[in-house]
Amino acid sequence: EFFDVFKGLGCLHREHHITVYPSVQPVIHPPRRVPLALQPKLKQKLDSLLKNEIMEKKDEPTNWVNSLLIVEKKDGSLRLCLDLNKSQINLNKAIKKNFF
Repeated sequence: EFFDVFKGLGCLHREHHITVYPSVQPVIHPPRRVPLALQPKLKQKLDSLLKNEIMEKKDEPTNWVNSLLIVEKKDGSLRLCLDLNKSQINLNKAIKKNFF
């Protein structure tokens, strides 16, 4: 019934910035090792996300880095998540609420 509302990937059609409280200390976690068997699938998935403009590549340093958690689904595809269990800071509490 509402097909026009739910088309696409749910992207915002404008730029959005996430603001973090300045009193919160940024956290940088090292990358996790990716099993050799999953590396080609991961490369394909990341290339697809870049091509579809869901992600963008950043070559400059950043204050916040979380480890990538890769889960292989039953159908063999990959689910990419952030590993927030390692974080000592609750990111949801560090982010200023911004309603647009």
